Amino acid sequence: MADTPKSTTVLLGLIALGVGYIGWSGDVLNYLGIDGVRSRQEAVAAKEDTLATLQAQIDTAKSDLARESVEDVQARTEAYRKSLDVLRSLVPEQREVANILDDVNLRAKVRGLTVSNFVPAAPTVGPEPFDTYSYQFSVVGRYNQVGAFLTDVASLRRIMVPTEVSVVRAEPARARIFGDTLSMLEARFNVRTYVKATQAAEDSINAGT
Repeated sequence: MADTPKSTTVLLGLIALGVGYIGWSGDVLNYLGIDGVRSRQEAVAAKEDTLATLQAQIDTAKSDLARESVEDVQARTEAYRKSLDVLRSLVPEQREVANILDDVNLRAKVRGLTVSNFVPAAPTVGPEPFDTYSYQFSVVGRYNQVGAFLTDVASLRRIMVPTEVSVVRAEPARARIFGDTLSMLEARFNVRTYVKATQAAEDSINAGT
């Protein structure tokens, strides 16, 4: 029986629907390695979900980083402040240097030593932001007295560092003062301390940088 125009139209419609379904679902196209529209939509949706998840994680990380950075800065600032407070308690002010030297001389006398020489050196600039003050000392006494005295100087609350220490036998004339020409020693050393630089020195340093 010959096909009527009506049946042909219906058949073409069914074929179109079938092709459309196959193209949308990809049920047949998958065997050919081709994704259907639905598969592509699902893949796009999955990628969008993944991107949304990653963006949420990035936003959370940024928020955490910003919060931690502020906390880190605050912690570092507090640590620096404490370090500065400690440094200020150790470094003498210029007006305190004379009193510290008096304290050094007093400790020498307490230990039974005689200060035989004291020569202040000219202050030197640095290390920034300090000036360095140095003094040459010589004391005469017994070995244990010298050791105790140097320990006293090193343990002062303000920074006062004995350096370039040398110990020799005391000259006979000085040793006779103690009535002991055999065990008397002379300790020669430098004492160094650091004082905050004066404003003029700071201006000079800044001008050179």
